[in-house]
Parts: sequence; structure tokens; C-alpha cells
Amino acid sequence: MHELLQPIYLAIFSIFFLVSLFFHFFIKNLFRRIGIVDLPDGEKKKHRMGVPVSGGISVFFSFTLIIFFYFFLILSGFLSNFLDLRMLEDSFKFIDYKTGFLIGLAGLVVAAISFIDDLLDLPAWFRFVALIICSGVFISISGINLTSLGDLLGFGEIKLNGIAGPLFTIFCVVGVANAFNWIDGLDGLFSTQALIAIAVTFYFISGNGLFLVLFLIAFLPYLLMNLSVFGKKNRVFIGDHGAMGIGYAIGWFLVSAAENELINPMTGPWIIALVLLNAFRAMFKRMLLRVSLFRSDREHIHHFFLDNGFSKGKSLVIIFLLSIFLVSFGVFLELRQFSETLSFYLFVSAFAVWSLLSLSIKKSVTSSR
Repeated sequence: MHELLQPIYLAIFSIFFLVSLFFHFFIKNLFRRIGIVDLPDGEKKKHRMGVPVSGGISVFFSFTLIIFFYFFLILSGFLSNFLDLRMLEDSFKFIDYKTGFLIGLAGLVVAAISFIDDLLDLPAWFRFVALIICSGVFISISGINLTSLGDLLGFGEIKLNGIAGPLFTIFCVVGVANAFNWIDGLDGLFSTQALIAIAVTFYFISGNGLFLVLFLIAFLPYLLMNLSVFGKKNRVFIGDHGAMGIGYAIGWFLVSAAENELINPMTGPWIIALVLLNAFRAMFKRMLLRVSLFRSDREHIHHFFLDNGFSKGKSLVIIFLLSIFLVSFGVFLELRQFSETLSFYLFVSAFAVWSLLSLSIKKSVTSSR
């Protein structure tokens, strides 16, 4: 990692960031001009004017552009004393860097599918089926899928033999993609959860950190624009395509880390604990009400804090700190090498506590009104 702190690398990263920032602004203006914006509805969407949903496209294409420039500098021989392919090859531990790019490509494909879905307003099942097919193709190309969950329940190792491995893997990555999409309901919420997940995941799988730094350069302009650092008129949303694509890629990186035994099978869920707990609780509530699991409602974690009188800023900070606590606890269990059995039952307990606590508080608030 210290190699990346050399002045030449810092200068190159600064140039890459400026290029990424320019690209984000360019796509934002293009989306506004052609009308690809998220319009307020007075209920869930309370922003005052249409906001371009250019964040996802901008992140993916900025990252692609940055990687292209990096390869160009290598192949051209320019700065050959400082840049070489070895740095890129050493970006991952026990995961071929080509696999890393393949995961990124899979995320881009899912983002494209979701983007088409957004534009054409296709049925909900279309994206779901498309993600399953995309996942099946990815497994057949990469060979990556979970083959064991370890001694998850305490009754011996759970092996995923035959078709069970690919099917369970598809269930996991498609579920993670949707879970990240569901958490995108408050400015900065998706961004902070994605950054936490990416940073911690790459702590376990990254070698020299180059891949992570290049992604952060592509992602940071979106975060700044989403939080209105450059003013309300330059605000953007990640869009379903961005949340789904990035969430999908995170899911595959966690699967790869678990399959390569860089983390135990339960550490992945802890790394994205708050995202999963939010999704599990929303689905549990919808099942109790016997409504569609994909129905839009106000049962997400950010709605819980907003409906209980917290401002958007305070809600974001509280959720961020809660996420840091959960992730830190999961990392502690991993580093101390506690069993996946203990980790699993603690995770289930965290879900039960959060569900009961949020439901009881909501009932007391409702009755007091």
C-alpha cells in the first residue's frame, strides 16, 4: 500500500479524480437535458425538483475510463519506471485480477439491465429473471460459487454439492443486489453503506490496494454530488441501475472471498449487516401483511428514524454509526477466528432484536399520536 503514496502515484490519482469529476458532471448535465431524472411525488420522493439519476452510469464508466488510462500509461511506456502490470496483478490476494475485472463487468451488465428496465418501465419479474440468467452465465465463465457454508448451524459442515452451490450462490448475489437497491432511500445512505462494504471487503481480499483506490476515485465524485457538496442544482442520485450494479459486484466479491477462504462464510453477511437487516425486516413485515415482497413502503430503516422525528442528517449519521458497529463486530469475530456457528446465531439475534425494537417503538409512537 505504501507504494501508492509515492508522489508520482498521488499525482496520477489526482489527475484521474479530476477526469472522473468532469465525467460525472458531463453525464449529469446530459441526463438532465434528455429528461432522465427522478421526479418528486410529494410522498416518498420529497425533493423539490427533478434530480438526474446519473450516479450509477457515471461511476461505472468513470471507473472503466480510469482503468483504460492506467493500461494506456503502461502500454505506451510512459512513466514505465513507476507503472507496470505487476501493480495491478498484486491488487488481489489469491484472486486473479482478471476475475476482479470480470466481477466488475458483471456489475456493469446488471447496471445496464436495470437501466433499460428503468427507461422502459418493464415488469418487476424481468429484472429478476435477467439477474438470475446473468449470474448463471457468470458462474459458468468464472467457476466461482459457494461450495460450503462450514458448520453454520452447529450440526456439522453444510456442503453445497452439485447444483446446490450455483443455486445458493445465485440466490445470495441477486438478494444482495436487491438489498442495496432497497437501502437507497436517503441522500448519502447507499453511498456510505457501499463504501463501508467495499473498504472492509477489500481489506480482506486486496493486496496493494490499487484496485480499491481506482474505484474510490470513480465513486467519490458521486458521493460529493449526492450530498450536494457542489450545490443542490448539481445533486444526483445513484439510480436503481447504480445501486443494483454496485450491490451485485459487492455480492460477488464477498462470495469470492468466502470461497477462497479469505473470510469465513458468515463474515460476508456481517460486512453488509445493516443492508441485510433492513431488507430482512422489510420482507418479514411484507410477508406478515401478505403483500408483494417487492411492494414499495415505508418499512425501511431510514423511514424508521425519519418517522420518529430525526432529521435526514441525524438519521444518516445514526445509521452510519450503527453500521460501523455491526461491521466492526463481524470483523472482530473474523479476526479472532470465532466459529461460523457463533457468528450465525449472533447475526440472527441481531435481526430479532432490531425487528422487535423497531416494531415496539413504532407501536408506542403510533399510540401516543
